[in-house]
Amino acid sequence: MKTEAHDNGDISFTLTPLTTSQLSGLYGVTRKTLNKWLAPFSSVIGEKIGRFYNVAQVKIIFNRLGVPNETIRG
Repeated sequence: MKTEAHDNGDISFTLTPLTTSQLSGLYGVTRKTLNKWLAPFSSVIGEKIGRFYNVAQVKIIFNRLGVPNETIRG
């Protein structure tokens, strides 16, 4: 996920495929907790492709759980 700060204080980001570990890091919880949070939405989110949730799935997760407050740097 690429982030960009704007002069007006807004932050925009570009979604990329993310693993469960990356998502749990963004939300500041363990993978086990994240999986419990995602369980009620599993039919909407769908299966991961390999280890990654694709961009459409990440968007659904952010819509259901809210956009995490943590930003990825680096």
